[in-house]
Amino acid sequence: MVSVALAACNGEKYLEAQVRSILPELAAGDELILSVNPSADGTLALARRLAQEDRRITVIPCGEAIQLARASRLNNVGEVPADTRAYDLTRDGYHLSRQFGRYLAACTWFEMLVAPTVGVPLSKAHSTLRDTEYSLSPKDARLCRRIAVKACKAQRAK
Repeated sequence: MVSVALAACNGEKYLEAQVRSILPELAAGDELILSVNPSADGTLALARRLAQEDRRITVIPCGEAIQLARASRLNNVGEVPADTRAYDLTRDGYHLSRQFGRYLAACTWFEMLVAPTVGVPLSKAHSTLRDTEYSLSPKDARLCRRIAVKACKAQRAK
């Protein structure tokens, strides 16, 4: 089995040609993983359409997870009182910190690719990248996992 990963951001103009050039090279059991970051064009919609046309394509909704992280109140229901300032996963209200960005991307990939294969949901994975430069507190890691699960559920529903 071969896995080909392709990242896309604002790539609507080129994505279909790229995918159509890769698919003929893949065997029936191979896969093409499209990791779609936040895009201002129709990249995500196109990636989803292509995935519907060919079962070998999996869309990783990193962009949706990032957008959810930016809307931090959404991600903190039950975590902070309603009258308290929302816990913010960004470093400046827009950009994710290096730790959150790396962990969130890993969680999103895990939820879409690994969890269905090994039967271990992301909620049971408790890595906080301890003793690395990307180390997170247990609370921060839990919030990232919740965001990734929400983004992946939305992807699967499409």
